[in-house]
Amino acid sequence: MTTTAKLKQTWQGYARGLLQDALLERNMTYRQLSELLQQTYGMAIAWKVLGRKIGRGTFDAGFFFAVMAALKVHRIDMAGAPSCGGTLDFAPGQDRKQQTWIAN
Repeated sequence: MTTTAKLKQTWQGYARGLLQDALLERNMTYRQLSELLQQTYGMAIAWKVLGRKIGRGTFDAGFFFAVMAALKVHRIDMAGAPSCGGTLDFAPGQDRKQQTWIAN
């Protein structure tokens, strides 16, 4: 697995954990979250699909923020965010597919 893939997987896991913690703090089920997203934003996502999506952690930032806003999470604490043990350098490629973030 490349450094970029590891980094992405790490951040996806972190986002998944934040989302799951927010649900646990509110004692909310995936079914209830599905209904809340439908009522709040018109997002029709079956609760089973929602559970799998969150469980895998393969959602985009827009979905993450929509869920957090629907749950009325006003602050996201980045104190526990993963670190890569160095800095990240951007290495631009010839096209977008070749652009990568490299951990030093």
